Amino acid sequence: MDIGHRCFHLLTFAALLLIPALASSQSAMRWVALGPYGGPADVLATDRDSAGQLFAAGANGLVQSADGGAHWLSPEKNLPAVQFVRVEPDDSSVVYAGGAKGVFRSDDAGTTWKRMGQLTDVYDLAAAGSGEELLYAAAFDGLYTSHDGGKHWRRNAALRGQSAYFVVVDPVNPDVVFAGATPRIQAAAPAYIAMTRVTLYRSEDAGKSWKSLTQGLNDPSGMPVSVLSLSVDPANPAILYAGSGKYSELIKDPLNGYSMRRTPARGVFKSIDGGQKWQETGLHPLMSADDATVHSVRVDPADSKVVYALSGISWGWDVETQGVFKSVDGGGHWQPSNQGLANPEGKLPSVYSLRFTGTSGSTLWLGSDRGLFTSNDQGAHWQTVTADLSGVSIHGLTANSGSNGKIMIAVDRGLLSSANSGASWQTIDVSDLLPAQPDRGPVIRRTTSSLVALEGQSPVAYAVLQSGFNEQYGFLRSGDGDSNWRAALLQLPEEEDEGSVIAGIRSFTVHPEKPARIFADVDIRSGIETDPSGVYRSDDGGDHWVMANRGLPGQGQVQALVIDPVDPDTIYAGAVEPIRNYAGAVQSCYRSTDGGVTWHKRGGIVPGNRMINFLVNDPARPHALFAGTTQGLYYSANGGKTWQSLNAGLKAREQIKSYVTNGSGDSMRTVVRSWKALPKVYSLVEDPDDSRYLLVSTSLGVYRTTRNGSRWQTANDGIGAAVDGVRLVSGPAQSRQVYAYAPNGGGVFKLDGR
Repeated sequence: MDIGHRCFHLLTFAALLLIPALASSQSAMRWVALGPYGGPADVLATDRDSAGQLFAAGANGLVQSADGGAHWLSPEKNLPAVQFVRVEPDDSSVVYAGGAKGVFRSDDAGTTWKRMGQLTDVYDLAAAGSGEELLYAAAFDGLYTSHDGGKHWRRNAALRGQSAYFVVVDPVNPDVVFAGATPRIQAAAPAYIAMTRVTLYRSEDAGKSWKSLTQGLNDPSGMPVSVLSLSVDPANPAILYAGSGKYSELIKDPLNGYSMRRTPARGVFKSIDGGQKWQETGLHPLMSADDATVHSVRVDPADSKVVYALSGISWGWDVETQGVFKSVDGGGHWQPSNQGLANPEGKLPSVYSLRFTGTSGSTLWLGSDRGLFTSNDQGAHWQTVTADLSGVSIHGLTANSGSNGKIMIAVDRGLLSSANSGASWQTIDVSDLLPAQPDRGPVIRRTTSSLVALEGQSPVAYAVLQSGFNEQYGFLRSGDGDSNWRAALLQLPEEEDEGSVIAGIRSFTVHPEKPARIFADVDIRSGIETDPSGVYRSDDGGDHWVMANRGLPGQGQVQALVIDPVDPDTIYAGAVEPIRNYAGAVQSCYRSTDGGVTWHKRGGIVPGNRMINFLVNDPARPHALFAGTTQGLYYSANGGKTWQSLNAGLKAREQIKSYVTNGSGDSMRTVVRSWKALPKVYSLVEDPDDSRYLLVSTSLGVYRTTRNGSRWQTANDGIGAAVDGVRLVSGPAQSRQVYAYAPNGGGVFKLDGR
């Protein structure tokens, strides 16, 4: 369940009959970032002549610093999620950035931005020649060229049928261009591209024709590697360094038809003739044999013998991170260069980007999944740079533990709390609550999904936990709000246990009067004939569980659970009906009036393939429900039997794309289907200043709406690029505070002035 469900205080349904005009003062609603700081910063750009001018991008959009990382500010108009940033070398006021929404340009050092052309899903950008007029853009649907600084783009015909992953221009001869490309697939995301083999290409005529570079780019068995990064020696452009990564390959099996094979990465390769021939460097033996994925290779601009290789978690597979490696002899020998990068548990971050600033590049800046690091001694020592950078992924938040200033959040590897409304954060140590896996050593400990805290004399808090990768799931439980925790691993009943693997907890809800009773929708992978997935109930805080599925659709999925606050034995579930004849899934509401023993279908919420993201009660009107779905917001006044749309005034529409690829080789063709749909709705709370309004979070950001949905107004100011998927939470009623958190990075926010 979403965390805001427990804190949602609606008043009377009579307010639904009112349609007041949205107050103009609400257009000034602004969110203030509370941290916690040090989140991902996987894209970097620097002004080569100024150690103070920096740009970094992560889950919360693009930020910039004018004082060497001491302070960071978001641009005046926040950009969408950013895949690349580039500062024009001869004029640092010109900056390019972009990603899924295309290419953006700033002519005032990042203060304002303008979209250039109509490209989408752009992964990399490179410039050739002076004046920044000739640009190359690597995108999902090919390599593009612009001759007017990005105003107009033309797709490169010679790489037809390819998705371009990166592009690099020779610093001396602008006619020489390198590109990494892979046959186009049906997912517009770099993670999927990196999981297929990326081939390196070279053009000597500014992209008119291309030649694949393969000689020597293979493992000892002759299997070709996937090239994920390329660096050109600025002192001698004939010297190239290529970083490789693992990928999947479809192979033909004489006995079993086709099967998927994962091929290993081999670290860094070097060429001394412009890419015609390659040799593997000495990096690979220092790295895990199968996981030597190199996201970036950088040559020191002051000394071309000094080369850095950045390695981390491979996209698509959860493996141990590798960190930074350094060579002082042009790739002949390598040594780790990670001092200062490890966290207190000794875990290195995944590192993605490296830039040089200051005199002769004397200052190094490193982007990672745990924020920025800097070094003034060529990587011998690293220091963190976290001020004002909030990008931590939040999986749940509660501000309902009896204190106005108390906030608790669940993050990737544990819990954090703040006793002063986010001014500072402390770690709640839960690292010893799960046993190590005997066959894998210590597990990666992290908490996922929602976090809930209950008011009362003995507050109880629960957090869903995951140990390792699809290994052990359960609950962290605290009987005093947040200080003392214990683990309750989810154990299946014996009749469901044989051959079953718990794959996740999709949603859960806690009884408002009996906090030891939990209802959870559990995803179970099993070899037995009867599917054991579904709703389970625990009456002892998660130590023991019984199945509570009678009456729910077989092989369906329960997406949302909520307990009726008027009658605690009444529980509502939003379930996906089994797909029949490929006509599309139907979302239905089910109700149990006997504490989950039996369930009865009430009615369909919405037609078609709309998934239910949450259900929430109106406690002032018995059996009234709101449902947030993947396409809009709905309301039921009769316990889920009938539903009405609250989307009449929701004018914003979300652009949906589907990529379908047919053919192979030169005949490969990708058809892009595009349509508009209502945005996904993730959470809602009542406006604490005026009960006639709701605050609703969607995939297009936060809205303030009348309670009948007749009028909607955006309320995203201050959230930045975290708008897609942000969740809303009410604080204690007396505080009149509303919080927001971003599951995919971006941190915690609160409404200003409260």
